[in-house]
Amino acid sequence: MGTSIARVSFEDTVARAEWIVEGDVVRNWCGWDSAHRFIWTHTEIAVRNSWKGSPGRSVTVSEPGGMINGMGMQVAGMVRYATGEHVIVFLYRTPIGLIRTVGLAQGKLKVDSQSLVHPAVAGATIITPAGARPEGTGIQELESRSVGTVHDHVMRLKAVRK
Repeated sequence: MGTSIARVSFEDTVARAEWIVEGDVVRNWCGWDSAHRFIWTHTEIAVRNSWKGSPGRSVTVSEPGGMINGMGMQVAGMVRYATGEHVIVFLYRTPIGLIRTVGLAQGKLKVDSQSLVHPAVAGATIITPAGARPEGTGIQELESRSVGTVHDHVMRLKAVRK
């Protein structure tokens, strides 16, 4: 079953991101929040290249949902990471200190063995809010672009925003 998520342009994704990282998913684990009400899936990403910000050698991304001791919580449209994936991710820090992906699944690009990127929005429909016109580059427009092309686009956008 799919879900709808509000469109965020690639330009806004770059602007909103505190960190933009190219890396490899090392591991995932789930845990409860401090009130034991919500399950979070935490993902460690080994940083190959930092395109924005200084995240260090690895970064831990936390997204709502997951499974603990047979008890599960699923959040529709949420980004998921699989161990071994090569990814480009757009990240921000929440007020409570967790690092999250910008624009839900729109903030993750999978990189294939030919170094081509693929938006990771499977199962989600990206919609433009009623009355709004789509502006900027949609994440789907990056399909099968090279990592180098996406990197150059990010660098141009960063230069314009300074």
